Parts: sequence; C-alpha cells; structure tokens
Amino acid sequence: WRGSQFFWKIATRLQKLNEGEIVRLPNDFPLRIDSKDWISKTIYQGTYERPLLHFLNSLVLSSLIVDVGANIGVTLWHGLKNSKRDAWFMALEPSKQCLPGLLLTTSHMDNKGHVLRCAIGDSDGIQTMHGIENEVHSGGASLISHSGLRGHSEDVDVRRLDSLLAEY
Repeated sequence: WRGSQFFWKIATRLQKLNEGEIVRLPNDFPLRIDSKDWISKTIYQGTYERPLLHFLNSLVLSSLIVDVGANIGVTLWHGLKNSKRDAWFMALEPSKQCLPGLLLTTSHMDNKGHVLRCAIGDSDGIQTMHGIENEVHSGGASLISHSGLRGHSEDVDVRRLDSLLAEY
C-alpha cells in the first residue's frame, strides 16, 4: 500500500537481517537476503511488481513456461505456483550475479525445467552485455549500452529463442 517504503525504513532499523541469509517468505518464495539490490529488497518487502505477481498467481499453466531474463526467478516461481505438475520451464539468465538466486528458486520448485545461462537476441553468438554485477539493481543489465547502466560489461552467450526451443 502507499507509503509502505517509509514503514520499511523503520522496520529495517528495528531488525537487521543477515546479508546472504536464505529465508522463506510468507508466500514460501526462497530468497537470499541482499538489502542493496532493489529486486531482492522489494521482493522481501512485498512491494515488487504486485499487479504482475497477482496476475501470475492466477494462472494455471500446463505446458512450457519460458522466462527470458529470469533474474532470481520470482516471476517464474509465481507463474508456476498454481501450474500443473507436468508443466516445465526454461529460465534464461546471462548474469552470473543472478544465477545463484535463480538456482535457489528453481531448486524449491516441483516442476522440471532448465536454467540456461544465455541472453536472447536476433542471432546466435556472443555479444557484450552491459550493467553486469550492478549491486543496487541486479535486473538492470542490457545488451544495449546506455548512460543509466552501472556495473561492468562482459561477453555473454546469446541465442535466438526459436533455435533454443528447437534444441530442447
């Protein structure tokens, strides 16, 4: 609800969480505490993209779910929350910063699937990704360089979605 960010400032002063600690949120989502990262912090606070997560929770998916730029897997987890057991997933994430959190999330899911360390682009190959290891926003990396990016750049595997799906 509006103004909740102010209450969280008070709450975090009253109780310090252990950085790196793995917790299970009230909705059962597994999360590694990272108070600097906007994505992890807002997931913990329950303010991360609430309308989207509410919509994803309403779905009953029954076949393939593809999460491009999966980050730590929160949208994948919510999309599969009410899915059929035989629904499977592909989580695509090129950032080594996000991979441990994504693997943590998928290890707590009943559905089978693949976590692939690659980006999606218009051709298969290697491209430079910018904004890797941005400690304040793990979801900020991009194949397109712009002035708003923090972190550094590194080459990542890029795949076309249609060729990747055909392979699996």
